[in-house]
Amino acid sequence: MTLRHVGLLVLVLALAAACMAADKDAPLSMSAEMAPAPEATATLTDGPVGRASAMDESAAGQAAPSGGEAEPAPNPALLGRKLIRDGEATLKVKDVDVARAELEARVQRAGGFVAGVQHQRYAGADRLDLTLRLPTDGFSGFVRDLSTVGFVEQESADVQDVTDQWIDLGRRISTKEKLAARLEELIHNKSYQFRDLLEVERELARLRLEIEQLEGALRGLDDRIALSTLRIHLYQDARERVAPPDGVFAPLTNAIENAGARFKGSAQALMKFIGFFITLAVVGLPWLVVGGGAVALLIALIKWIARRQRRKTPEATNSRR
Repeated sequence: MTLRHVGLLVLVLALAAACMAADKDAPLSMSAEMAPAPEATATLTDGPVGRASAMDESAAGQAAPSGGEAEPAPNPALLGRKLIRDGEATLKVKDVDVARAELEARVQRAGGFVAGVQHQRYAGADRLDLTLRLPTDGFSGFVRDLSTVGFVEQESADVQDVTDQWIDLGRRISTKEKLAARLEELIHNKSYQFRDLLEVERELARLRLEIEQLEGALRGLDDRIALSTLRIHLYQDARERVAPPDGVFAPLTNAIENAGARFKGSAQALMKFIGFFITLAVVGLPWLVVGGGAVALLIALIKWIARRQRRKTPEATNSRR
């Protein structure tokens, strides 16, 4: 290998080492110098997910889409930060189907979508779990308006600040793209041998793969930043009509009006009880047959041994005489 080839390989290794050192030593701060260039960020977040990531920065002064109530003025300290919001709420409603239709309509008006549904009906009660994806700028207003859908029994929210992670991903992508551009310049230079070209192309392919992986992670962050996740649990007890408690005949009225629903619930419980024992009998029948046969065989064996012992006893007595 000539001195020129050795110099080319040293240059490739030096560029790779510089890239790794830049990734390792890059400080995570919020200064404008450390943030990714606007042009690079635009290319990384191109598409529906990337364009949606700018919503958290332009949400100031916009009205909440779900209930019409304006969002509070944003805190200046939070401007430019990348926040992921997740929430969960449990609601008791009069009618699960009506509440579901209302929530789906509100999500559509807010510009979000329903990401998951799980509906269970049993013993006269309904359970419905909804996973909603909502634009970040209307998330707080949507959660506040849940009280108009049903009685909010439990509510929780979590905010995760991923600003440093978002900036770090952008810087690492920018650094690796610069190194890839330098390697492409080396490939266009045809003053070295074919095996050296293969080495440079392998290094460039490795860099391109790392860039794609980092861009995928950044797009995932942008999606979670732009669209918050809200999990809602709706439940409805057995439908019963309740008369005003201050009435003289309220207990009698409640008993008469709810007799049908209560009888139905009691009958369903009885059928489940009977069905359980039928299932138990069917499942246990083979074991009962095998176990009964084994017990009968064991009893017969014990009787046979006892008879033999009785026969041997008189013979032993006679022989002693």
